[in-house]
Formats: sequence, C-alpha cells, structure tokens
Amino acid sequence: SAKDSMADVVSTLAVLLSTILFAVWGINLDGLTGLIVSVFILWSAIDIMRNMVNRLMGSPPSNELEQHIIDEILGTDPRILGLHDLLLHDYGPGNMHASAHVEVDSKLSFVSAHLLLDRIERKFFEDYGLEIVLHADPTTVKDPLSDQLHELLHKTAHDIDPNLDVHDLQQFETADECILAFDVSLPDRVTQSDNEIRDKFRKSLEIAHPELTLYIAVERAYQTSSQEQIPDIIDPLIKEE
Repeated sequence: SAKDSMADVVSTLAVLLSTILFAVWGINLDGLTGLIVSVFILWSAIDIMRNMVNRLMGSPPSNELEQHIIDEILGTDPRILGLHDLLLHDYGPGNMHASAHVEVDSKLSFVSAHLLLDRIERKFFEDYGLEIVLHADPTTVKDPLSDQLHELLHKTAHDIDPNLDVHDLQQFETADECILAFDVSLPDRVTQSDNEIRDKFRKSLEIAHPELTLYIAVERAYQTSSQEQIPDIIDPLIKEE
C-alpha cells in the first residue's frame, strides 16, 4: 500500500543520510537513526493494524454513503413510505452488508410487500454488489388518529433534537387498555438517558391522550436498543384455528 511504500522510503532515506554524514564528516548517528526508523515503523504498523481491525469488525458507513442508500430505496417505488434502522457494515472491497426497515402501507398484502422488497434487494446487489436485507414495517395510512399521533410525536422529537426520529408506530387494543408502541432513534449527540427521553414523550401525550399506555423502544446508532416489553397481544384479525 501507499503507507507501506512511504515507510520504506523514509527508512531508506534515514539510513542513507546517516551513512553520508558518517562518511563525509565522521558523525555517527546510527543510534538516533535506528530509533527514528523504529518509531516510524511502529507508528505505521499501529495504523495498519487499526485499519485491519476496523475492517474485521465492520466499519460504519460514511454519512454520504448512508444517505445515498436511503435516497435509492425511497426513490425505488412510491409504495415505500419511509425507512429507518439502516445498518451498514464494510468488511473490505466487495464485502459490504446492510439491513434496513422499510415502511409500507399496512393494507399492502404480504406477498406484494415481499415481492417489492425482494426486487429492491436484487437491484442493490446487481448495481452495487451490496448484500442488503430489508424488513417490511406496516404503517397505518390516512387514519385521523394515527396522523394526529404522528404529528404530536414528531413535534416532541423535534423539540428534543431536530434529527431525532420516531418510527414503528403501532396501536393495539386489549380488554384492559389501549397501547401505543413506537421506536425512538437518537443521534449520537443526545446525552439524555433513555428514561429521560421516555418521560418527555409521556408528558407530551398524557394530556391529549390519557387513555394510551405507551411502550417506547429507545435506539442509539450501532447499539442494542433499550426496550419496554409489550405484553402478549393477539391480533383480533387473526383467528385461531
């Protein structure tokens, strides 16, 4: 690599300079030259090892690449309503893997959603050699209550941080309570604790919708999410056989 070549050039020049100084003026700098060359080689080795470890562990993407993937997915089909939880790992040339959650209309059939995401996955592999796995998240569309909740949650999120994202909004009803579950993705610069974030959302909703019980999952980039366990709920649309 270029860094290896630079290390060889610097080492050779240092030895050559030391030889010339001793031959012409009798100045012996072998010890100092050896120390300088050793430090330079050690620094180069540490830098190379750090880059290799990043590759093996999976380097996070650049903001430009991440935004390009988001724009590509959102622009593929009008049935794609949103995207979140994009994870991209670079393990070296030709070995990049990604996953993301894609929001689609809850009325879209399972087969249609599968075919749609499968087509996008194949397109990314054919165009970029990128292995991407997409998960479909159903989203309620054109529902007054859902629209109102979305607006209120996004306003609360913006008040905390303009780049904070709310997604995976789901409403459930049991015999005892009305449940609203959603995920909150935090930028790295947000230093508030997960419980502090939850408290702010609860306070913003308790006046307008005191009947709702909230379950909030807090996510931070490339970290395990902090979740509140939702009780077992049987979808009323699914009948047991």
